[in-house]
Amino acid sequence: MTLTRRKLFIFLAVIFYCQLVSAQQSVNVGQYYFDPYQINPAYAGLDRSLSITAAYRNQWNGLNRNPRYIYLGTHIPLYVLKGAAGLEASNESRGDLNFTYFSGSYNYVFVNQVGLFSAGMRIGIKNVSINGSNLITPEGIYTGGSTVHNDPVLSATQENGISPYFELGLMYVKNNIKIGLDMSQFESSVTTVGETAYQNKTHFNIFFQYKYDLTQSLSLLPSTLIKYDLRNIQTDLNLILSINGNIFGGIGMRGFDKHSFDAVNAMIGMKLNKNYRISYQYETGISELKRVNEGTHELVLNYNLNKAIASGIPPKAIYNPRDL
Repeated sequence: MTLTRRKLFIFLAVIFYCQLVSAQQSVNVGQYYFDPYQINPAYAGLDRSLSITAAYRNQWNGLNRNPRYIYLGTHIPLYVLKGAAGLEASNESRGDLNFTYFSGSYNYVFVNQVGLFSAGMRIGIKNVSINGSNLITPEGIYTGGSTVHNDPVLSATQENGISPYFELGLMYVKNNIKIGLDMSQFESSVTTVGETAYQNKTHFNIFFQYKYDLTQSLSLLPSTLIKYDLRNIQTDLNLILSINGNIFGGIGMRGFDKHSFDAVNAMIGMKLNKNYRISYQYETGISELKRVNEGTHELVLNYNLNKAIASGIPPKAIYNPRDL
């Protein structure tokens, strides 16, 4: 490949990733149905014990500098405070953009005849970094190991910017039904990275899940996640089959019409013992992007202490969580 063609190729790749930032500010979490705390702080503590989740997502594998996501989160009920608390750390890379989050949350939980209600808030910091040394512009000079973009905005080094991050969430639980609503960020907030102002987007998530027992050993778990950023709507639809609460598998799809259909996926998983659960999801695209990537891989490991860690636990007649 000649130098001119190489410059053109990388420049187009930069444009592609800039468009990606606009189109995918919210992370695509494939296995949201196992630990909704990732998408809603109001879910903290509803697993009734200490819960720790680690996840790794490699999106559009085979595409140069493809999006990757690493997540570690934990939450625990605090019955003496009538609520729960949680902590999260995550890192997401999208081309030469990198996003790192650190946050903590608290949610208040109350129960009445209608069901269980939870209201929570997550606050933290977000670091956005751009590695300018990997970028190439049409007028730039890249000889002898030097990087000169000849651009008033782009830096030739790595730039960082830090801004606050927040989420508000509501969760309702009644028997085998879970419904959640989450909002994150303000449309007017920006993260300044060098000479670039990164515009944050307000995101809304609506979550629905229902556990249907087919037999004593077989259960279906249909789940829906609706994402809205004040401009576009996207949906995730999933159906999970659980065998004795120990082995499970399922299928899913992202999109709801010809303009939003993006991917289909399959998931398998199992409980390793009473505390550990592992699951893997493979996702293949159904958009034009499928021609240049080898699919998406997502691996999730969950640890649940699986025992009461404080007194005053509501009786299970009030709330009987799913056993997945």
